[in-house]
Amino acid sequence: MSQFKYRADTEGMLNTYLDWYKQAEYILSLKPSLPDKFKTSKGAREYHRPQHIIICGLGGSGIAGDLVKDALGNEIKVPIEIVKEYTLPSYAGEETLVIAVSYSGNTEETLSCYVEAVEKNCMIASISSGGYLKKFSEKTGALHIDLMSGYQPRASLPQLLFAILKTLETLKIVSGQPYAEVIQVLRENKTNFSPENEQNKAKELAEKLYRKIPVIYGHSFYKGVAIRLKNEFNENTKIPAKAEVFPELDHNDIVGWEDNELSKNFTAIILRNEEEYMKERIEATIDIMKKYGAEVIELSSRAETVLAKIMDICHLGGLASIYLALLYGRDPALIEPISLLKKRLGEKVGLQKKLLEKLSKTVSQ
Repeated sequence: MSQFKYRADTEGMLNTYLDWYKQAEYILSLKPSLPDKFKTSKGAREYHRPQHIIICGLGGSGIAGDLVKDALGNEIKVPIEIVKEYTLPSYAGEETLVIAVSYSGNTEETLSCYVEAVEKNCMIASISSGGYLKKFSEKTGALHIDLMSGYQPRASLPQLLFAILKTLETLKIVSGQPYAEVIQVLRENKTNFSPENEQNKAKELAEKLYRKIPVIYGHSFYKGVAIRLKNEFNENTKIPAKAEVFPELDHNDIVGWEDNELSKNFTAIILRNEEEYMKERIEATIDIMKKYGAEVIELSSRAETVLAKIMDICHLGGLASIYLALLYGRDPALIEPISLLKKRLGEKVGLQKKLLEKLSKTVSQ
């Protein structure tokens, strides 16, 4: 097997991930203040408890919404929907809270949803490190949380996730979360997953996945984590990966392991922390997969709270994707296909500027 080629990490992604706890601490240091009023197409209005919440975001920003929804579980009584496209659901209106999340502040799909929310007289809030989304918030006077700039969006997960929770706390929709345990876990992970640690589980996971395609199986509050890990292997490692969810995968995906000639190219990563009713299903699935020769890796968290478990596995998987990139000698920061796509859309469409003009006209009427 190849050696880890640390020089390939030109932007210091490994250290950025190892220092995740600093991002979390930064968001906790903020004291967002709720504006008395903000502007929509109907004029100035106030915030009140919503009947439904829509979190808009894509990529690293969007997955933070999925993880928040999973972490809150039954704690929150207001239904949450995650939107990863240009338009809001038809039900969005004055009883809807729309939280627009874009690390760069320039994600055109999210900006489009923000403008539509203003047109539909929704309650609005936003999160970014600047960009057009910050300008939008200045136009409307709505709640906005500023993130630390200078990171890749996917490397900013602690900021993004904590900022969404902070937004919900500021609006008195949820109460304080178990942030202390999350920061403790992330601090411990910095030591445990550092390159010099010989018992480094992130490096061990990367070595097991070398020349393999990861298939991540999640369930319950690990549904979003499975997708997050898939995305990490896509972007950081530049390899195909896929994610599936129990119990649905037992009705289709499990049959794919029968072709052991093809499936030998894949390795399953199963996220464990299930309720008793799910335990037998997962163990039976593992036994059946192994019968067909599947390689199976089981991951679990030592944390106690759901939020800390989610962040712990995201941290482990994210660092494993970076170490795997370094095994291949690839720069984990580069995302050339995405950059090419955004460049072409910017040149051909220029939607962000058009949306800013549209927003300005909407709130000035």
